[in-house]
Amino acid sequence: MSSPILNLLPDFNLKARNPLSILDEFAQAIAEKTEGKIQAKIYVNEEAGRVSVDFDITANHPDHPRIRLFSLSYDIDCFYPIRFDSTEYQDEFGVVYVKKCKSEASFTEAIIEIINDEDTLSKLESLIASTDFSSSRLSSAVVFETKNKQVTGNSSN
Repeated sequence: MSSPILNLLPDFNLKARNPLSILDEFAQAIAEKTEGKIQAKIYVNEEAGRVSVDFDITANHPDHPRIRLFSLSYDIDCFYPIRFDSTEYQDEFGVVYVKKCKSEASFTEAIIEIINDEDTLSKLESLIASTDFSSSRLSSAVVFETKNKQVTGNSSN
């Protein structure tokens, strides 16, 4: 008769997800929700045992700027805690406070906080509006100059 195997391991989450997978899902949701007008870009850098991630949004147009929504970092060998930097955690003097997410749930909550922030929503709405703007809608008298390019509207009346 064999003796039962002694299990000293605590219970743990077998369905834990990599933070990059969560961010990828978030990026896809932004594209879907904005009908492809906004794209999220995820920039990853691994250095000195840490993963650093920048999460930017941009209008789906080459001349539009990228807007950084947040940056985060975590150890390569352990996802949590995640060190989370965002203007969401900025005081009135511009000092950015670091938020630490100790679990997948708190990480997801932090993303939801940032995306629902008035400043973030304003940035998203501005980018969406900029994609709706088209030089073909301008009157022929309107001329815009941007970085060595001249955009002249066509008469549409």
